[in-house]
Amino acid sequence: MRRKISAITKTAAIVIAIIIIVAGVGGFLYWWTSLGPAAPRKIKIAVVSDIGGRGDLSFNDMAFKGGEEAEKDFGVEMIELISKTEADYVPNLETAAKDPDVKLIVGVGFLLSDALVKVAMKYPDKNFAGIDTYSQSIVKDKYPDKYPLPNLMDITFEEHKGSALVGAIGCLLAAYYNEKGGNYPYIGGVFGIEIPVLWKFEIGYKWGCDWALKWYEKKFGHKAPIIGEDSRY
Repeated sequence: MRRKISAITKTAAIVIAIIIIVAGVGGFLYWWTSLGPAAPRKIKIAVVSDIGGRGDLSFNDMAFKGGEEAEKDFGVEMIELISKTEADYVPNLETAAKDPDVKLIVGVGFLLSDALVKVAMKYPDKNFAGIDTYSQSIVKDKYPDKYPLPNLMDITFEEHKGSALVGAIGCLLAAYYNEKGGNYPYIGGVFGIEIPVLWKFEIGYKWGCDWALKWYEKKFGHKAPIIGEDSRY
């Protein structure tokens, strides 16, 4: 399942900006662009995509959009490393880590969690962040003596809240069309692979539909002309 790009693009840009500051790059940016002499090289941020890369109209595109906003707002340079398969995760992260000008490396997507741990431990002087990752949980389970890994940050979102709105709207639209003679007993959802971040989407989606059905019955005095939600992976 992919997120709606129109709703979260600005959030992705803000997240990238916040990560830069939290990672300690903000001070470098100010010094290099304002106080120091002509900077010999630009500070770089590296964005390592999940499978799909540019053009997925979803979280990869949103991450690159955030990097582009950081280029405009902070004068940094974004380098892109596209992962065509899962085997590309570690090599791409290491390529970024070996660049002395890269101050922040962002892995995009849940599936990069293990790779981020491996590379962040190998390059302790580099700052890493993961979007929708659970890397610190891996560190806690496998390397408790190193938890929390100081150069690694997991960035997560409250996906279930937005998904609840979608579920509620879907149920109410189906009820509306059924009142007009339609035949939509269920609303559906296809969530992709079974991973925790998508479980959150599903839970929110189901909750939103259930809420809408109860609201409809209370509002109009009879049950909505729809059975409910039916989702699949």
